[in-house]
Amino acid sequence: MRLFRLLTILCMTWCLQVQGQVAPVVGQLGDYYHEHFTTRDGLPHNTINTISQTQDGYLWFAGWEGVSRYNGRTFEWLKRTQLDNFADSGVMKMFRRADGTLVIGGMRGSLVFWQHGKATGSIRLEGVISDIDEDAAGVLWVTTEGNGLFRVQPDGTVRRFGLSDGLPSLQLHQVEHSRDNKMWFATVKGLFWVDPALETPRFQPVSRFRDIDTLTVAESASGSLLVGTVQGAFSMDLQQIQPLHPGLANTAVSAFVQDKEGPLWIGTQDKGLFRLSGEVLEQLSQQNGLPDNRVLSLFQDKDLNIWVGTNVGLYRMRNTAFRTLTTHNGLSDNYIRTLLRTADGAIWIGTATGLNRFIDGVINQWQPQQPMRIQSYRSLAQAADGDIWAGTFADGVIRIRQGVEIERYGRKDGLVSDLVTAILPQADGRVWFGTNAGLSLLQHGRFQTFHISDGLPGEFVSSVRQDSQGNIWICTNGGVAVYRQGKFEIIAQKQFAPAQQVFDVWFEQSSSRVWFATDRGLARYDLSTQRGQLLSQAQGFPVEKIFAVLPDEQGSLWMSSNHGIVRVSIADALQVLDGQKAQLTSAELFGVSDGMRDAQCNGSSMTGAIRLPDGTFWFATAQGVARLQPSDLSLFQTSAPQVVIEDVRVNGSSQQGPLELPSDFKRLEIDYTALSFQMPTRIRYKTKLDGFDTDWVERGAKLSAEYTNLAAGTYRFMVVAAYPGGAWSEHPAELVVVVQPIWWQQPWLISSVIAFLVVVVIALHRWHLRHLGRHVSQLRQQVRLQDSELQIQAEQLCLLEQDQSRLASLLVHPASKINPDTGLPTMERMLELVTAEFSRCKRANQPLSLVLLDVEHWNELQQKLGKNNIDLLQQLVGQLLHQQLRGGDWVGHWHKHQFLLILPQTQLHDAEDIAERLKIALQHFHETQAFVPELSAQCAVLALGETSDLDESLATLATRLL
Repeated sequence: MRLFRLLTILCMTWCLQVQGQVAPVVGQLGDYYHEHFTTRDGLPHNTINTISQTQDGYLWFAGWEGVSRYNGRTFEWLKRTQLDNFADSGVMKMFRRADGTLVIGGMRGSLVFWQHGKATGSIRLEGVISDIDEDAAGVLWVTTEGNGLFRVQPDGTVRRFGLSDGLPSLQLHQVEHSRDNKMWFATVKGLFWVDPALETPRFQPVSRFRDIDTLTVAESASGSLLVGTVQGAFSMDLQQIQPLHPGLANTAVSAFVQDKEGPLWIGTQDKGLFRLSGEVLEQLSQQNGLPDNRVLSLFQDKDLNIWVGTNVGLYRMRNTAFRTLTTHNGLSDNYIRTLLRTADGAIWIGTATGLNRFIDGVINQWQPQQPMRIQSYRSLAQAADGDIWAGTFADGVIRIRQGVEIERYGRKDGLVSDLVTAILPQADGRVWFGTNAGLSLLQHGRFQTFHISDGLPGEFVSSVRQDSQGNIWICTNGGVAVYRQGKFEIIAQKQFAPAQQVFDVWFEQSSSRVWFATDRGLARYDLSTQRGQLLSQAQGFPVEKIFAVLPDEQGSLWMSSNHGIVRVSIADALQVLDGQKAQLTSAELFGVSDGMRDAQCNGSSMTGAIRLPDGTFWFATAQGVARLQPSDLSLFQTSAPQVVIEDVRVNGSSQQGPLELPSDFKRLEIDYTALSFQMPTRIRYKTKLDGFDTDWVERGAKLSAEYTNLAAGTYRFMVVAAYPGGAWSEHPAELVVVVQPIWWQQPWLISSVIAFLVVVVIALHRWHLRHLGRHVSQLRQQVRLQDSELQIQAEQLCLLEQDQSRLASLLVHPASKINPDTGLPTMERMLELVTAEFSRCKRANQPLSLVLLDVEHWNELQQKLGKNNIDLLQQLVGQLLHQQLRGGDWVGHWHKHQFLLILPQTQLHDAEDIAERLKIALQHFHETQAFVPELSAQCAVLALGETSDLDESLATLATRLL
């Protein structure tokens, strides 16, 4: 009895130690990223009986409602009609053959073969198919629950084996083909094997498992046989059978998966999942995250994810670059507010409910000496003397020396507030405390406080940092201030607009640059130029608000935010800020899908993120401490992801088979994805449409490409994918696109039109030659006629030249033929001129018009103006008429108050317009000559051709005037 009590006490002591001390975190089962899928996520049923993966990279899950295909983002449910009219929607087993064909076995004995994206055939057996495997000759061995064993030859020939064939039981659970070309069968009566090369197999029992319900059999990486029974798991090698691990004794083992990284995964019927690494056995059950303790199926995909099928959904586990410390590892709480690495290598972790110390993989929870209102810690710092200062949520600041609280300060002691968000101990013993209500400085045991009135840009202080020059930088909800030589200098906040709150600052040692984490992105400030710039979402920054900013050794900045952890190349950021490029191309956002337990990182206090000497980052999150070694990211993207084209839509409708588009199509959409299940959100894509794109088009994380109004022709669409910084897919996914020509662009029509045009051209040419012959004869006749006409024209030309000579002689008026009163040619001279023009125009067949103008009321004017003035008026009227005429026209005195105008090459209507213009000019003449009264005139107009000779024309003209 005493021994039992002693053992009980020792056991309790060990359990308490386990709660306070945790084994090294690296490699623990708890470090795996866990994800649970159910019907709410797209599964057709929560029961997952079997899991497989085809060569194209798709994962396949099957249960009572058929088969679903998973691309890393969505589940596609395949109906029975897509599976060659599967006899029943329930599926128990899927198996991938050596040639890549997926064989699907159903509840009613259907075997369906799936290859190249479609069902290629089926076979109907009898019974509930429990397992399928293939031997070296390509023969399928199909086990059933209650109807024995079936052998299916490559040509489709089927043979059934039952009790009469020596089969020990009709109820077979599983079949396994071993490297030594044996077929092993797990049955309710034990374990059996056969030589598949024999036409009539002989079933050989393994005596150790006789009459033991054997649930599963598998071959390990070393070649030994793993046997799972209702009594536990065993390893069988050269007929030596040993229990796999004492911890699995009397455990019903239903599945094995040999991890490609070494460990062995073991599924059970009622105790969940185990992982065996060497001699270390770890368990995952409902108590620590597994949705159900009954494991129906177990599978590892090509990306090393572990998939667990249960009755309540699908469970995925995968190793990630992120490791998370939580309460499971001994933390007092998962809500982390502040982190600190001390000189001894320990990490202090402040949470919402306590303070913890992590060193050498062990977590201890620190306890204060005095009671606290709330054990919530918001800031941590270490002084030069090694003391730890811990800022709290409601109890001021605590000073810790060698793990023991030695003093505490609060508002009653002069601290501006009991909520301490930032701490900066200085080498001279002074300590700065940032709070939600201002800034305090502890010096020689006394506090000095600072507010907005003293030069602070804001009252809520997020961090206090000291640069290499000894200046103190204070980040607040209203901006940044620098304390130097006893004064605060506020950094011009408008340079970072619209940012207002600054959470933290990092000083770049190799330059004069300072980087700020703000509520609108990442800000840069240059100390030499005193200019600042903001890098925001408009330039491709993935989040709006960041809390902490730290560098790595590869030239990148790491920042925490409410939406995950951001990485940006410093060189990339500078190119954008300096105007060399418009958008960031290196920005990455890490979140839950990358292995973080929670993407919410905590900020607004000091410090929310730290970097260890080995380059590892620690981030305070809402679900523990997220730890990342940046170099580990490359371990999870060693190979380029495989890309597939998932859907093609033409004008919004999905298309199957060869893609031939009509000439009038409006929009072509191509959906694609990379079948990688490690970090699918990190994958980047680029596409190229040969015949349209001249180079590859960067698509980022976009999963579709769209094209409109492609010209007729044949195109080849290609898409590749890569992880950030990794290689692109070696073999792109391809799709040939043919755009049909418009009816008038059809090749046969174009050929016909060309042939028709050739015939037409030949016919036209021949017609043209005949026409030319006739035309030559006509031309000869016309030449003869033209020769006669030219002779006549030459004679006429001689006469015209004579007329021109006569006219030229008439241009000089003898003095005797000039009217002295008007200065115009006399009637005699005008008769000579009109005779010459009349003869010339008639011979040249040119128009000629005459205008006879008569000034009215001349006698009255003569009486009114007198002899001298009337002569002057007559002279002025002559001058006016001469000014109004065109070059080549003639005007002369005809009779008393009448004037004759000769208008060569002038039609009748033009002459009438000229006459009307002259009458108007006379009407307004008095406006320019003071002594001239208002004048009026009448005009008679005559065109050559109205009469037969000149005398008749002049007579007609005079008559018209009357």
